Amino acid sequence: MTDAGNDERPGIPEQDAARIADYVEGRLTLPEREELERRVLADDAMSAALYAELNLRGVFREAAQRPLPHAGSAIRPQARETAPTPRRRIALLQLRVVLPLAASLVLLLFLLPRLVSQPQRKPPVLRGSGATVVGLAQSGDLAEPPARFTWTRDPLAESYRFRLFDGRARLLHDAVTSDTTYVLPAQAVAWEGVTEGYWIVVPQAGGAQGPASRPVRFRLIGL
Repeated sequence: MTDAGNDERPGIPEQDAARIADYVEGRLTLPEREELERRVLADDAMSAALYAELNLRGVFREAAQRPLPHAGSAIRPQARETAPTPRRRIALLQLRVVLPLAASLVLLLFLLPRLVSQPQRKPPVLRGSGATVVGLAQSGDLAEPPARFTWTRDPLAESYRFRLFDGRARLLHDAVTSDTTYVLPAQAVAWEGVTEGYWIVVPQAGGAQGPASRPVRFRLIGL
C-alpha cells in the first residue's frame, strides 16, 4: 500500500464516490445496488473506484487490529519521498491496469448467477414461410352449409384463429379456439345467397402468429 500522500484514486464525480461508499457500507436498497453494479461493469473508472474503496476499507480494518505502541516508545519520523521511485511508478501503473480488470471480474462472478437465473422469454417460434396447419373438413361439394371444421395440429400452437369467407372473399365468421375442431354457433352465419366459400386457420402462440393454412374451398349444391 502507498502512504496517504501518494494514494491515487480513479477520477470519478464526488457523487459517484459517495454512492460507492454507501454500496460498500450496505446503505443502498436492492434496486440501487443493482443499478450501481451495472454501471461498475460498464465503466472502468467506476470499477477501479469500487476496488480501491474495498481495498482502503481493508487497510483500515487491518490498522484497527494492530496493537498500539507501548508508552514511551520512540516513534521514528518517516522521511517524505520527494519523487516516486521506478519501482513505485511500475506498481502504480500495474494498479491502474489490474484493478479495473480485477473489479470487473469480481462483479461479473457476483452477478452471473443472477443473470443466469432470470427466466428466459419465449421467442416467437411460429413465423415461417410454409404452412404448419392443414385443413381437413369441410371441403368440396356440400349438400348443406358446413357447421363443423377440423384441421391438423401444430405442436407449437397455443390457439388457432378460424376464419370463414364466401366466394367473393367477404368475411363471414372469425373466431379463436384452442382445439383443432370448431363448430359454428347456431345462426352465426347468414348463408342466404352464398353458393361457395373457403376457410383458413392461423396458428398462434405467445402473441405471435404462424403462416395461415391453405384455403379449404367448398361449394354448396343443395341450396
